[in-house]
Amino acid sequence: MIGTGGRALDLSQPGTLARALSELLIDRGEADRIGAAARKHCCQHFATDVVVDQILDYYDQVANDRRAAA
Repeated sequence: MIGTGGRALDLSQPGTLARALSELLIDRGEADRIGAAARKHCCQHFATDVVVDQILDYYDQVANDRRAAA
C-alpha cells in the first residue's frame, strides 16, 4: 500500500497485478476508498490553481536569485 491512495506491486512476479485487480473488484469498498484518497491527493497537489501558484513561486524565486546575483 502506498499511503491511502494506491498500492505498490512487485510486477516481476506473474499474477501480482491480476491478484490486486481481483481483490479490488471483489472489495468495492476498498476500491472506492483508494479511488477517493487518490482523487483527494491529486486535487490537493495537481489542481490548476495549485500548479499555477507553484509556477509563480518558482518564477519569483528565479527572479530574486537573478537580482541578487546582479
